Amino acid sequence: VAEFWNAMSSVPMTGVAFYGFYMARRHLRYEPRWGMAWFMLGIVGLGSALFHATLKHAFQACDELPMLYCNLVFIYLMLEEKSAGRSPPWRVKAANLKPPRKRWLAPLLIASGVVQTACYFLYPHVYEL
Repeated sequence: VAEFWNAMSSVPMTGVAFYGFYMARRHLRYEPRWGMAWFMLGIVGLGSALFHATLKHAFQACDELPMLYCNLVFIYLMLEEKSAGRSPPWRVKAANLKPPRKRWLAPLLIASGVVQTACYFLYPHVYEL
């Protein structure tokens, strides 16, 4: 293991993230975006552990790109905080949620992630230290 303590520090983060994913799926069945946030945080932990355990360039992408994707999910959550997601109408009314305000936001964030991923691989010198 190349960087033992850096790799091991990702294990608790990954465990907590996947527990959060489990709880979100269990209690927030109609709000899949919260489960996605926890899942992406777990992927960040796994990618970070892989990279710091090996220090290989392929795993560096597994460390850095999930951080980007996780932040894109968090941006969506912040900007659509009070929207309903895919909740059934009776849950929306009970929770006082509104339909998504920015229907263009998810496609924009996905496109941003795709462009950043392409740039990451097409121009690797930009991302080197």
